[in-house]
Amino acid sequence: MDVQKQTTEQLIQILELYIQEQEQTSTTMLSAQGKLYCPESFISPFTHSEADDAYDELLNRNADEHHKLIETFLQKRNRHDFHLGILCTRMVQHITNLKGGELPDEYLKAME
Repeated sequence: MDVQKQTTEQLIQILELYIQEQEQTSTTMLSAQGKLYCPESFISPFTHSEADDAYDELLNRNADEHHKLIETFLQKRNRHDFHLGILCTRMVQHITNLKGGELPDEYLKAME
């Protein structure tokens, strides 16, 4: 998605959907698409990368009147990054425990 072609209102909607998704996330899971979500909750149709791009574009447009939304987005994104980091750490620990302390080659390649 080219965020530069989106209207300011569309960018705001992307951030609002991201915020809504994060507020409803209580059980942390990682989808095949790399999205953090709660299986019982609403899931935004936009990826987290698209939400980040929308945030960057709003900043580029000097959308100062939306500073509260931007602050809320950053708070939710920081929470997401914190939980994603914990999730990744737990996954790596689980895999290394299963494999005797070594990550399989396919995981090492994916991490590069």
